[in-house]
Amino acid sequence: MQIIVVACRRPQLWKLRRTIHKAAPDARVAGFRKKWNALSYASGHLVDVAFVDTSPYSNEQMFIEHLQVKVFAEQLQAIQPKINIIFVSAEAESYFMLKAFNLFASGYLIKPLGVHDIAAELQNLLYPAMGR
Repeated sequence: MQIIVVACRRPQLWKLRRTIHKAAPDARVAGFRKKWNALSYASGHLVDVAFVDTSPYSNEQMFIEHLQVKVFAEQLQAIQPKINIIFVSAEAESYFMLKAFNLFASGYLIKPLGVHDIAAELQNLLYPAMGR
């Protein structure tokens, strides 16, 4: 299984990658802090799952960050229509959860995450992983 992780902050990226490796030790996991780098990677590689951290730097940036994440997810789906996007957030804001599922996201996880949370999402993907 090929997985990408997108998180703007290095500690979140590192922690999420580590938890995914524990939940899916055989998966190939690539991490990105910049959304355009993740899009470039997805353009040249078949990707089964994208974990996208939606946590903003501050409350003032929350709306802007969620808007950017929505645009990013749409671009990712345009490149790979059968990609499983799993949003990761620090809040259970119902408006943004609804928007995520309007994009046909595979899942929405609330921090803090455990290995079991990741494993459950990977076992219940919207589109089957091709094991690429």
